[in-house]
Amino acid sequence: MNKNYSAYPSIANSTRNELGWDISGKTSYRINSEGFRGKDFENISVIALGCSITLGIGVHEEDSWPCILEKKLNKSVANISKAAAGPDTLFRYASYWIPKLKPRVVVYCEPPPYRFEVLKKDTSDKKGLFAAYRFGPGQLTDQEYAIQLAWMKNDLNFELNYSKNMLAIEKLCDNNKCDFYMFKSSEHFDADGELGFDDHHPGPSQQKKFAEFVFNKINS
Repeated sequence: MNKNYSAYPSIANSTRNELGWDISGKTSYRINSEGFRGKDFENISVIALGCSITLGIGVHEEDSWPCILEKKLNKSVANISKAAAGPDTLFRYASYWIPKLKPRVVVYCEPPPYRFEVLKKDTSDKKGLFAAYRFGPGQLTDQEYAIQLAWMKNDLNFELNYSKNMLAIEKLCDNNKCDFYMFKSSEHFDADGELGFDDHHPGPSQQKKFAEFVFNKINS
């Protein structure tokens, strides 16, 4: 396992009752040998790339949209996602896993707006990797906070960053001869809809609806 391209390397090959926002203890999170939710990667046809919505925070594994899509397609789907991930994080994962797994299809569920990743010296240390938009004075050095503040003063920084990462992932798919589908999570998941066990992320009905939408797009 390459820890620089793993979501949860410190808890690989384990099962947790709590993860990310979900402290309800009402479901379990199986983390595979590569540090992602679900079974080990084998004969992968589809990569599901996304943040906590794709990870399925707050729902049983079988109710997450990648698992539902896998059953509908009858093809193995790798759930390559992480809670609070932004487009930088997902490009980082894509740059490693697309060439390695050689899927036929990549489905990129783009995270909500205003996230970006800052890598510190050691990415294998959970404290060395964070979405900078979440941090304020006292949690960052003065220089780090100044950079964050300057970045956040102009929304164009976020818009360009999202576009650059999406185009880079699309180019990776083109280079590796796999189909690319991109959907914005903000357009498909409703904060006022059914929620999961954490009372924050989309619940099973929203996950199912999105899986069916993706399935129809792939097969259209």
